[in-house]
Amino acid sequence: MATKDSFLNDNGLLYFMEKLKGIFQQQQTGKGLSANDFTDAYKKNVDDNTSARHTHGNKTVLDGIDATKVAQWDAAQPNVLTGIKVNGVAQDIVDKVVNLIIATKLSELINDAGFVTKDTDITGNAATATKAQQDGNGNNIAATYAKLESPSFVGTPRVPTPAAGDSSTIVASTSFVVTAISNALAGITGIDFQIVNTLPSVGEKGVIYLVPNSGTGNNSYDEYIWVNNSFEKIGTTDVDLSNYWNMDDLTAITNKRIDEICTLS
Repeated sequence: MATKDSFLNDNGLLYFMEKLKGIFQQQQTGKGLSANDFTDAYKKNVDDNTSARHTHGNKTVLDGIDATKVAQWDAAQPNVLTGIKVNGVAQDIVDKVVNLIIATKLSELINDAGFVTKDTDITGNAATATKAQQDGNGNNIAATYAKLESPSFVGTPRVPTPAAGDSSTIVASTSFVVTAISNALAGITGIDFQIVNTLPSVGEKGVIYLVPNSGTGNNSYDEYIWVNNSFEKIGTTDVDLSNYWNMDDLTAITNKRIDEICTLS
């Protein structure tokens, strides 16, 4: 019989040892063999018993999570965005970022309304030095609107009626003037004239104040009346007598001419 030493250099012994490693598990330190093997039958029993698979405090809560509860949780969060749309078009979210392009000047917008700009006129052609001829309703601007400086009104323009006694630069309506004259003449039973070098601080009704001016002849006074708690200039003493007869234009009538006039039928 071959001894142990006779197999030391034999390749057959090495092969035999490798086969043994494939059959037996090498013992680990601190562990021994047990008869309670984890058999295939026991493993199948554990796999089939799903109710006992998880045994922790939150098992009931976790087992109750289903698609319905997830939908309810999503609906209970009204301020959570699920997407972003611009004019109804969904935007792509890349790396948690949505890039929205916001126009900050007119040149970035489409001029679909045909506004006049410094670069184009109302027809879209290159701008010229001409200005807009019509307003938004198609009215001719020059014929429709009055200028701010020295406007020329036509028709029956209307202005607000200032409060009685207003002495500012507000335009006076005919209603304001009529009311002012009526108030000034109310209670006047006669007219008196007073020549004064300067107007008094307060005037009286029924008195026309004559203030000397730089004129000569018939134009030597400016005339003022007290209206609505202020003085109103009504004219001057200048009287135009150019269409009246004067002494040089008159000749004495004779008795003969008188008789002729009396005999006229």
